Amino acid sequence: MHQLDQNLRINFIETQSALNWDEYFMLQAMLASFKSKDPSTQVGCVIVDENHHQVTMGYNGMVAGIDETRLPWGKDK
Repeated sequence: MHQLDQNLRINFIETQSALNWDEYFMLQAMLASFKSKDPSTQVGCVIVDENHHQVTMGYNGMVAGIDETRLPWGKDK
């Protein structure tokens, strides 16, 4: 199981305040990264506009339609 970023948890638990926009969208990016099957690097991304509206979100993974069991995840050394 993934562990949420400790700073976000501590801030929310100690202050009982709502997350600010940066914390909110960073948490969404972190959650998106959990979809990645890459064993060494999980990356999530959230793109928002100047009005704090989410435009899109994503994570690193194989190209759609590719059989990920047939290609290596590792990087060449």
